[in-house]
Parts: sequence; structure tokens; C-alpha cells
Amino acid sequence: MYFAEAHSGPVPWITIAALGLSNYLVSLDLTMLSTAMPCIAPSLASIPLYMSASQLACAIVHLVASKLYLLFRVKWTFMSFLMVVCLGALVGALSNSTTMLVLGRVVMGVGMAGVQCGCGVMVSRVVPGERQGLVQRIMMGAVQAGLVSGCVFGGLFTQFVSWRWCFWIDLPVALMVLVLVVVSGEIADGEGWFGFRELWASVDVVGLVLFAGGVVMLLLGLYFGGVVYPWENARVIGCFCGAGVVLLVWGLWNWKKGDEGVVPGSVVRVRKVWTACLTGALVFGSWVLGVWFLSVYFQGVQGMSPLESGVMLLPNILAQVFFSWVAGWLIKHIGFGLVGCLGAVFIATGSGSISTYEPDTGAGWKIGMQILLGLGYGFALQIPMIAIQATVYPHDIPAATSLLTSCQHLAAALFVSCGNTIMMNSLALLILEEIPSVDPKETINAGVKELRSVIPETALEDVLEAFSESMYRVYWFSAACGGLAVICSFGMEWFKLRMRNSAVAARNVS
Repeated sequence: MYFAEAHSGPVPWITIAALGLSNYLVSLDLTMLSTAMPCIAPSLASIPLYMSASQLACAIVHLVASKLYLLFRVKWTFMSFLMVVCLGALVGALSNSTTMLVLGRVVMGVGMAGVQCGCGVMVSRVVPGERQGLVQRIMMGAVQAGLVSGCVFGGLFTQFVSWRWCFWIDLPVALMVLVLVVVSGEIADGEGWFGFRELWASVDVVGLVLFAGGVVMLLLGLYFGGVVYPWENARVIGCFCGAGVVLLVWGLWNWKKGDEGVVPGSVVRVRKVWTACLTGALVFGSWVLGVWFLSVYFQGVQGMSPLESGVMLLPNILAQVFFSWVAGWLIKHIGFGLVGCLGAVFIATGSGSISTYEPDTGAGWKIGMQILLGLGYGFALQIPMIAIQATVYPHDIPAATSLLTSCQHLAAALFVSCGNTIMMNSLALLILEEIPSVDPKETINAGVKELRSVIPETALEDVLEAFSESMYRVYWFSAACGGLAVICSFGMEWFKLRMRNSAVAARNVS
């Protein structure tokens, strides 16, 4: 079963408005929470939990969401996922513990994944083929507006009202989308309506459970290791060993299931697909890592307020928005493979430059290096999806794009956890070696807001230096991701987008 052919007829602008607002909602959550999270997290060690929880849920649901839209009514499925987003936002806004907030983030991740997938399905169902390029640009503009406004809204809400408004604000936006979808016209349901029996038969539930369980154990091992428990602790070793065994079993199970598995074998074996997925995972994971930890750096090391840190993220985001449009022009003239490779080079260079930040670094250097980093993300973030849509057989595109999106969210969950593990272990080691008067556990267990109050004033400058050096190592990791993305980008096709039709016809399965 595959997605229906493009709709012919007038463009249903009410539906397009609903989908644009949905894309705005999804991207708003990313940057808004990154600005607010340093003030929400009760300790430095707990910072990655909230992003990893939602991104992992997104990754898992993306693997099956497209099948849900094929088996059930498109309109009702989309509205159901929107209600899940509302439920997750409500749980987050009312949360009174870390566990409850993480649960809310998981629920929101499930809903956001369904909404993202639904936007693509609905565009293909209601927009005439010749107008889909225009509509995709509208969707892209909505995403970029969400990224920009999220930085400011997150700072405003956290500083002047309450961080809970970072969740409350999702409710009216989601309800507005619901109203627009309800009053919009009918949406074609492709091959008709099916039920839960067909869903059970078409979804590899065993593979999904094995994959999710293995990744959760891996994330727990990264969270526990060296911070909550020593690396040699049985819990940490058990998490990593369990993750390895379960993921190995999942790999064998998926190989046995073939195209009926969670990851279709015939799709993932195509070189253009798996290199695009690797490139997309490295670039998107690096982007989330960069935005997340820049907020921690600005508020923790430099003592900025949430609003100030949100404003300081704007050079990165605005540069990304501008250069994504520049990349669209370059793709037609020099080819998307070269644009993606250049973007990855700029990501590696920009991340390495940000690792030179000091506690007293001036605004000019901070802004300049963020613009360089934003240039890289503007060039590289969109390339893997374009590569898949331009080079893969049409009947493989739904599975390939779902796999790419899932890999991107999975990388975000893993990279944020890896980055925090690097930062916390480096910070503890530096304090232990260079500042013996300070207890590393007390520092790590303090939140970003309380950091300056729990550290003795005589040792504060040294601790901030150690904190800053720990952040450098996180951005070395980000720079390494950019370098690996350069290598992976060579596996994608390097032709101009205008040559798409002839390239698809000549495609060879590697």
C-alpha cells in the first residue's frame, strides 16, 4: 500500500493553513523548550531527559505512523494525534515531578510524530501536483517561523510568567488547528478504511518493542554512567549489555521479517537511502545538540537570563533560515550533494569555533560563530530529504522518508544524552582534579539557576572555567558529527535537481 496520487483541482487553503500551523507548532516546541529547560531541570544531570524522551517517542512512532494513515481515515487520524499533543502539553504544564514531566514529553513526542507524518500525507492528498512546490515552501516558512519565535517565547514565558506556559501555549495552537481541520473539506483516504486487525497484521509489533526497549536501555546507560552511578556499577554495565543483546536480537528479527519488518530491508539496502539517513541523523542530531547546550552555556556559564539566552540563539536560527533559502537556489546550479557536503563542512568548522568560547567571550565572536554554524545547518538540514525524494523510486519514497525522519529523531535523543554524559563526566573530573574544595556531586546535582548559589564565591570562577571547558568537549563531539556527515554525504547523488527525472530512471540499486 502506498500514498495516493496528488489531488487535482483547486488548492484547499483552509487545510493548508491548518497544516502550516501544525508545522509551526512542531518546530516551536524544539527551540522554546531548549531556552526554558536550563530553568526547568532540577539538576544539570537531568537536562537531557526531557529532549531525549520526546525525540525517542518521535523516532519510534515515525516508523509506523505512515501505516496508520493508510489504514484509518486520514482526517480522523490526524486529529487524534493532535489530541495526543494536547494531552502531552497538559501533562507537562501540570507536572510536579521530573517523572511526570518526562511522561508528558513522551506523550507529546508521540503526538508530534503523528502530526509531522500527517502533514506530508495530507499535502499529497489535497494539493494539486503542480502546486505542491508552493505549498512545501509555505510549510518550510511555517517551520522556520516556529524555530525563530520559539527562542523568544521560551525566554519570555520562563523569565516573566512561568516555564509552564511553554506547554500551555501549545493548547490554543493545537485547538486552532483542530478547528481548521474540522471545517476543511474531505480528504481522500486512498485505499479505503481498515481496522485494528489489519493494523496488527501490517505493523511489526515485536520488532517495534525490541527496538524501543534496546534504545531505552542504551539511553539509561548513558544517563547513569559516571553521573548517577560509577561506570563500573552493575546497573550501568547491565544497561549497555542489555541494549546490545536486545538490539542484536532486533536486528536478526528485522532481517528475518524482510520488508515486513520495522525497517524494510529492500529500502535500507539502497546506498542512497542509508547514506542519506546517516547524513540526516548526524546533521539533525548535531543541530539539536548545538541549540540545547548553547542555552545551557549562556545561562549556566555566562549567567544570562532565559530571555537573553533566547535572543543570543537567534543569530544561529536566523542564519539557518536565510541560508536554507540560499541553498534552494544553489541546489539547482551545483547539485544538492555538493551543497550538503559544504553544509557539513561549515557545521564542523562552526562547532569547532564555538568550542573556543570562554566565560568572558564578547558578543561579536559569539554571534559570528553562530552565524557560521547556522550557515552549515541551513545548507545541510534539508539535503537528505531532497536526496531521497529525487533519487529513490516513487514507490519506495514513503518508507525511505519515514526511515530518514526516524533516524533524525533517534540521533537527537542519543546525541543529547551523549553530550550531557560528556559534559557531566568532564565537569566532575575537572573539579576533582583542579578544585578540591568543591564537591563535584553537589555541583552536578544543582540546577543551572542554583549553580552560583551552591558554589563558594572563592571557587566560583574556577568552577565556571571547568564548566566552560566541559562544554568545549560537547562541541568537539558536534564537530566530529559534522566531519562524519561530510564523509556520508559522498554516498548521495551529486547532480543538479533539474536532472531528477533522468536520474530516477537510471537509478541503480547498490
